Amino acid sequence: QHFTLEIPRVTIDELAKNSTLRTGLHAYVLSGFAQQWNAINWTLDYLTKKIPFEWVDYYPKNMDDVGSKPFLFKFDRAVQEFQQPKEIRSQLPKYMQIRLSLRGWKRLKKDFAPKPLPEVFWDDDEWISKCMQK
Repeated sequence: QHFTLEIPRVTIDELAKNSTLRTGLHAYVLSGFAQQWNAINWTLDYLTKKIPFEWVDYYPKNMDDVGSKPFLFKFDRAVQEFQQPKEIRSQLPKYMQIRLSLRGWKRLKKDFAPKPLPEVFWDDDEWISKCMQK
């Protein structure tokens, strides 16, 4: 038996007119909106300038082996090792996982403006400062 779920693709204008989708009870894909965000053009060089202080779990041998443990580097150092390995050489695919702090998120979130339909897409600003307290 084959099951498929048809998920509609809608533009921001179509979403604004569709009260059913705006309830948040139905899945949909918002099309054509993210192209206006600066985040769509991020590069490793850009992120290195924006968040060099963030910590990264760097897996020089991917995560294929459960026993493969990451190296903990600052973002700028992890990118250097990712692009041109000096300390940890491997022919296997590499993987980086950023441990994004509130400070880093505040620097990056500016690249996600404007926000689509604020009444539908909730903003983290209301709760994130309480969530990320020391």
